[in-house]
Amino acid sequence: MNQRIYIQKKTSFDVSSRKHFEDLRIYDIYDIFQLDEAHYDKVLYRVFSDKVTDTVHENFYSTYPYFTIEYLPGQYGQRADSATQYIKIIAPEADAIVRSGRLIELIDLPP
Repeated sequence: MNQRIYIQKKTSFDVSSRKHFEDLRIYDIYDIFQLDEAHYDKVLYRVFSDKVTDTVHENFYSTYPYFTIEYLPGQYGQRADSATQYIKIIAPEADAIVRSGRLIELIDLPP
């Protein structure tokens, strides 16, 4: 199973968006490859998000302008590497590959 998830901090915990501007929403993006659904359900709230502080979106739709920032192929991403290692600890038989990035949504700009 290949899956892309978007992790958004809940408003009261969203320090990085409020630190820059009030009119930004910042999402962490994770592309998860070669992970079956049983393991996906097991690691979703253990590796990628916290039920208390985060909201998980499996699809993203916005009426506001946005852009993404991702690592180039071959470039090291610590967040993706840490997630891959943590999945191997939780499910040693899984051969998951994780890529990460950021999506920045500009709230006050017209579409």
